[in-house]
Amino acid sequence: MLMPSRVLTIGLDAAESTLLERWSAEGRLPALAALAATGPKWRLGTPLETLPGAIWPEIETGRSCGRSAQFFHPDQLHTGEGRLRPLTREDIGPEHYYWSVASRAGCRVAVIDPPHSVSAGDLNGVELLQWGTHDRVYPLAAQLPGRYAALLAERGRYPVYSCDRYRSGRGGEERLLADLLRGVERKRGFLLDLLRSEH
Repeated sequence: MLMPSRVLTIGLDAAESTLLERWSAEGRLPALAALAATGPKWRLGTPLETLPGAIWPEIETGRSCGRSAQFFHPDQLHTGEGRLRPLTREDIGPEHYYWSVASRAGCRVAVIDPPHSVSAGDLNGVELLQWGTHDRVYPLAAQLPGRYAALLAERGRYPVYSCDRYRSGRGGEERLLADLLRGVERKRGFLLDLLRSEH
């Protein structure tokens, strides 16, 4: 009998890969170094022809932005329209997300904060969107059965709503760094709670 594989996908939005590699080699990121040593990894390029907001939908669905027509969720042109407007949930096909496909195939999934995504609805598992992202486009969406809602409530609100809300200069950057570090601890705690709760 074949057993389904367990897969962990980690996407680091706006992470500078050369710094992560250097810090991993220096021993400053031992968990990341261990993951990189034992599993596949990819360094993604950002071609000028693809807007940065198009990359996450491509990763999340395996479909090109040319097919999905998702380029910049906060404000973009739509086919047949003459003015910019945000992408709405109706403009996005969450049934194409790879975790939606896995859920429909009978796999148990947990999806936490993929950028620019909307709720896939009735997943076989846990879904938490727009909680700990740095540039929220949509409202918080959560499918947290049973004890997971309580675990999230214990962690509290994520401290960074948008990086753009911090003023420039040393004081604003120091506040942003402090809030990001608090956010890392809250997200880390919730993810560890989640991983301990299920196989």
